[in-house]
Amino acid sequence: MKQLQCAASEPPQEHFVDSGYIDADLLVSSQRDHGVSLQAPVRGLSTWASRADYGYGLPNFSIDWEREQVTSPQGKVSVGWTTKQEASRQTRWGSLSSAGMPNSRPRWSCWSARLGRAARSGRTSAMTSRSAQDQADRPGEAECPTAAGLLGLQPDPPGEPVGLVARLACIGQVAPGKRRKAWNDVFEANRQRQYPRELLFSTVVELMSLVSLGVRPSLHAAARQMDNLPVTVTALYDKVSRTEPALLRALVRGSAERLAPVVAELGGAPCLPGWQLRIVDGNHLPATEKRLKPLRGQRAAALPGHSRVVYDPDLDQVVDLQACEDAYESERTGVLPLLASAGPGQLWIADRHFCTRAILQRCQDAQAGFIVRQHGKHPPIVREGTWQDAGRTATGRTREQAIVVDEGLQAWRRIELQLDTPTESGESVLWLWSNLPATIDTRQIADLYRRRWRIEGMFQRQESVLQSEIRSLGHPRAALLGFAVAVLACNILAVLKRSVEQAHREQLPEGWEAPPYHLAVQVRSRYEGMLVALPAEHWPAWADDSASTLAQRLLALARHIKPRQVATSKRGHQGG
Repeated sequence: MKQLQCAASEPPQEHFVDSGYIDADLLVSSQRDHGVSLQAPVRGLSTWASRADYGYGLPNFSIDWEREQVTSPQGKVSVGWTTKQEASRQTRWGSLSSAGMPNSRPRWSCWSARLGRAARSGRTSAMTSRSAQDQADRPGEAECPTAAGLLGLQPDPPGEPVGLVARLACIGQVAPGKRRKAWNDVFEANRQRQYPRELLFSTVVELMSLVSLGVRPSLHAAARQMDNLPVTVTALYDKVSRTEPALLRALVRGSAERLAPVVAELGGAPCLPGWQLRIVDGNHLPATEKRLKPLRGQRAAALPGHSRVVYDPDLDQVVDLQACEDAYESERTGVLPLLASAGPGQLWIADRHFCTRAILQRCQDAQAGFIVRQHGKHPPIVREGTWQDAGRTATGRTREQAIVVDEGLQAWRRIELQLDTPTESGESVLWLWSNLPATIDTRQIADLYRRRWRIEGMFQRQESVLQSEIRSLGHPRAALLGFAVAVLACNILAVLKRSVEQAHREQLPEGWEAPPYHLAVQVRSRYEGMLVALPAEHWPAWADDSASTLAQRLLALARHIKPRQVATSKRGHQGG
């Protein structure tokens, strides 16, 4: 391998290899003889004794190279020192006498990392040269390519930058070492009847996230590939089917609260400066497969439930979610708990299904603004003002009038938009209700309502890019859990999308967007392999960094992503 490196016209300064190509001698000789820094994951001890946690290995001994002595963990000093010349290297052997060694069971014996086993009469430990041994004792410095080096010190990060950005965005939520604890804390704070035993809530979320991302085709496949699953697959499905809806809401809200400051630091133009936009809509899960026994004799398909989602178009994040197991419950009643978080400075935008007096009055009482399309059976109007022409927008002509639904309430605004082109359902006139102040122009209100379709695009991304609708999960609570975890993945994908767009905004045309589909394909194909090369323990705890610092790391790494690799191809384009 080294001969091939040095045969090149310009040998690399650093060379990344698998753990099978690394040992202490190569770490020293590659730097000394060829000027090449060898980088590889740390290879663990694989002898029978280390796997059984039996005895002591070389890392447990202290070596005095000047005196040519080895000291055991019990303080015993070696009685012999032998140098042996092998074919490719020189090896030192330190011999320990068995006299005076304790005979108790807990790890009394010593084993040779090189021989794999040792005679019980006298213990020996094999060592290479001092420089090689010192190099082997510093795996973090010499052997393993750390995430800090990849993301902060290397001019061109090896591997796939898209996967690294996605991993760093995950750290933006919670550091790898703290993520499981955070999810389990959510479970403890919001559980009602469930309780943790062997299977923790964090394990359930991790398995479901592999399915939502498309890394595993099903929850069953993800469970079978997990090495340390503490329960049976049947017990896992029982846990998933009993996940309480309150847990799902807390999970999504916690993710949005941690990612919002990072996305804000990445930059982006707000839809309405000075206001926080909240688009609310419902999403019904499709019929699932008839895997549940009560459904096998029915011809009709079962609907597992639906969710009311609150979406922030400025951050491109789902900030709240209300899950419902009853697929036939009205969306209007389920949106009222979401409005408990409404407050001054927020603008709620909704379709005509939410044009009820209770919903609009809740926004009014919370001093929040609203833009809602008028329903055919809207709240009765007790007094109407005269229509005033408000000019044209990009889609049609507008006019406005004042309306009163209760004599004791403040007058609201009704905007009429006469469309140049009818909608798909044939409607050519839309009416909008709003309580925004007069400082916000009528045409601006009409344009803001058009932003409501962004939540439809978010639902479409979840369905086409992620596996948000897992048809094999027939139980309502299991299907809703799959949707909620897909929302978490969608939020991460939005951070990745924003990072790439902001990193290349000076070189690309204005309005260019990174397609979520191609980003998800890159993450799906590279992410798992990246975790093998960079295990979680090698990632620093950047979740403790400020939002500004983490955003700068994301932008620095996103600049290594080539826009053409994630760009959308025009239909009909013939590649050559």
